[in-house]
Amino acid sequence: MHGWKWESICRPKNEGGLGIRRVADINKASGIRLVWRLCTSLWAKRMQENYMHHMYLSQVSATILNSGTWIWICSVKDQALSCMTKNIGNRQDSSLLYDSWLPEGRIADLLLQVEVPPHVSHWMVSDIVEAGEWLLRDACLQGVLWLNLQQTLPVSDISDTWCGNSSCEKFTFSAAWDKVREISPHLQYSSMIWYPHHGPKMAVC
Repeated sequence: MHGWKWESICRPKNEGGLGIRRVADINKASGIRLVWRLCTSLWAKRMQENYMHHMYLSQVSATILNSGTWIWICSVKDQALSCMTKNIGNRQDSSLLYDSWLPEGRIADLLLQVEVPPHVSHWMVSDIVEAGEWLLRDACLQGVLWLNLQQTLPVSDISDTWCGNSSCEKFTFSAAWDKVREISPHLQYSSMIWYPHHGPKMAVC
């Protein structure tokens, strides 16, 4: 492997690499998957009681007295949340400001230059929707939601759910890995080199 760049080796085979994953990328992807579990599993309830104290994940931070797992989660939570979105159902389980339920992102990020009244920070999406129509209850929201005012929201009894940005499926480890690495174009000849019955040693040569 003399003369090869490590970055070119650590790619999937169909991108010209050897199918090796960098440990740093695996570590970060695992952290992103852990944030997904924090938002979607029963384990989340225990973690929220211990560390979040009725705050949203985007608001919390870690201290040196916290466990290593929680410090790790806080170090990757922003990147993880950028890969996740809320699929709106009954609108009762999604924070109006701190969950990413709009295509433009979290409203809290869009209102950085706007003073948000304290009571609005506790609103859910259901607080600004009535009979499937937008009902803006505070003037501070008008500058953000104007793009969606013409959209009629379907009425649903299904709970809001987390999903990946690209689809409403579970956010897999492979999807997390693709978020933290540099993706290269697929190579058409990769299937000729790495077909199942080919010896890996000869393929590398």
